[in-house]
Amino acid sequence: MSALQNSGIVPDVIDGVDVEEAVEMTVKYPKHTVANGNLIPKEDAQEEPKIEIVGKGLYTLIMSDPDAPSPDDPKWREFLHMLITNIPDGDLSKSKVVVPYTGPAPPKGTHRYVFTLWRQTPAGDPNTIAKEDWDHPVEASAPEDRKCFSTRKFAAEHKLRGPVRVNFFYSEP
Repeated sequence: MSALQNSGIVPDVIDGVDVEEAVEMTVKYPKHTVANGNLIPKEDAQEEPKIEIVGKGLYTLIMSDPDAPSPDDPKWREFLHMLITNIPDGDLSKSKVVVPYTGPAPPKGTHRYVFTLWRQTPAGDPNTIAKEDWDHPVEASAPEDRKCFSTRKFAAEHKLRGPVRVNFFYSEP
């Protein structure tokens, strides 16, 4: 949590992290594994990463850049790099790719690239949530523009729980 606060991801992208759920997520590029705050050259992150999720239920994965077009003028916060919904039990091969991956292209400054994983179960006390609302499918379409996406707003609109896991890296021009 401290890495997310120190980097400004809390509050720029999310309000906090629901650490109560036991969900694992690993993000690997051919030459690098994303490890909360490591520097990955943009040329090493152009290929879609291999993502492993270990958890039961339905998930949504979002990758965004809150520093677009530059950290000193993030007027396009957040730039959406990838959006995948309805990931059953961590199996990305059975998910819905709403917005396909596009690699980092920071024009200026050091950018943060943030992966947030959400449980498709509404937040709140599980004892008071109707069973039909657990693991609900997310019906989403790609936004007209990748600029000015809001992870927080998307999660609220689709009643997502969490995020249950967050990971990020830095990249530069």
